[in-house]
Amino acid sequence: MRVSTRIWPWFFGVLVACGAPSAPATIGSAAPAFTLTTNTGETLALDSCLGEVVVLSFWTTTCAPCLREVPVFNALVEQDGIRVLAVALDADGSGRVATTATRTGMRYPVLYGGQELFARYGGSVTPHTILIDAAGIVRRIVRGAIEGPELQAFVDEIRGA
Repeated sequence: MRVSTRIWPWFFGVLVACGAPSAPATIGSAAPAFTLTTNTGETLALDSCLGEVVVLSFWTTTCAPCLREVPVFNALVEQDGIRVLAVALDADGSGRVATTATRTGMRYPVLYGGQELFARYGGSVTPHTILIDAAGIVRRIVRGAIEGPELQAFVDEIRGA
C-alpha cells in the first residue's frame, strides 16, 4: 500500500497531537509527568513534588519483594525533603491495593497507575524504583528490590549530603 504524500503530513500531525509514544525515562532525563488518583481519593501530580527528592516505587500486591520494601520506604518518610510515592500496577482495582497498603503499614501515598506509566519509566519487572531529584530529573533507576542502606546512600548522593 502506498501512502499519498498529501496524507502523510496530516497523519504525522495526528500522531504528534495525540502524544506518540515517547522513549522511556533514563538517568539524566526529566521525569515523565503524571497525575494519578491516590488510595484516599485525592489526585496527586508529580510536579507538586518539585523541590523534594522523590522515591517513586512501582509495585503489585502479589510481588513479595515489593512488600518487603515497605519498611525501607517507611523509614524515608520521616526525612525532610523526601517524598515516597508508590504506584500500584494491579489491574483488579483498588480493593486489594488498599487492603495491602493497610496490612503492610505503608505510610506514604499509594497511587493507582497502569502499564503505560510503568513503560514510560522503563519498567519491565517489579519492584521498580525511580529516584528523582528536587528539580524533577531522574537520577537513579533500580530494577528489582532495594535494601535500606543502598537506598539511603542513593538519596544522600542526590541530596548532596
